Amino acid sequence: MWDWVRKLDELRQAGRPAAVVTVIGCAGSTPCTVGAKMIVLEGGEFHGTIGGGHLEQLALDDAASCLRGGESKTFRYPLGAKAGQCCGGVVDTLVEVVGTGPRLYLFGAGHVGQAVCRVLTGTPFHVHAVDERDEWMQDGKLPRDVTRHVEPWDDFV
Repeated sequence: MWDWVRKLDELRQAGRPAAVVTVIGCAGSTPCTVGAKMIVLEGGEFHGTIGGGHLEQLALDDAASCLRGGESKTFRYPLGAKAGQCCGGVVDTLVEVVGTGPRLYLFGAGHVGQAVCRVLTGTPFHVHAVDERDEWMQDGKLPRDVTRHVEPWDDFV
């Protein structure tokens, strides 16, 4: 099994929203097992698999729709009728949209900026600190989950 938790954490740290597709039910003959996962990103990029074929394409399309709408949903795929696959079973999936919270950009990572970042830890905000002073950005006082942009504010904007 692939390390989907690590991949999801990498995407979170990069500020990239994703949809996690998890197979939550299988009946009859299916190309996957319960627990199979796939991570879907904007633009058609994805990681992992839930079995391939037309089932996977339908799941990719539905996950992309959920990602655009910011809403998690369940889906049922009758493989013979809906997916046109000869397996003939039924696959149920849960699509969970993650990492789509609001972003907050904080310009300046001095002692006040660092304190504001600490206060925002645990909130729905994805905090981005922008400061050209590398020593302030890398001194260990910013929370780990803050995305750092080491560049002048006017270049960033």
